[in-house]
Amino acid sequence: MAFEHDADRRAIEALTEKLSVLEHGLAGEFDALDATLRALPLDDAKGVGEVSLSGARNGRVGGAD
Repeated sequence: MAFEHDADRRAIEALTEKLSVLEHGLAGEFDALDATLRALPLDDAKGVGEVSLSGARNGRVGGAD
């Protein structure tokens, strides 16, 4: 039983590390996308408005920071 517990703990640690790497990678993707969106020209005549992903890491996505 101790061996199984140890194996479970190692598996959880490995999954936690993978999730952390994914989270950091996605945060970088959001930063790059946010920079791209901010660089787009605003043209209300064509229905393009302001969009921002600032704060996406905190679960907030929208036009206001």
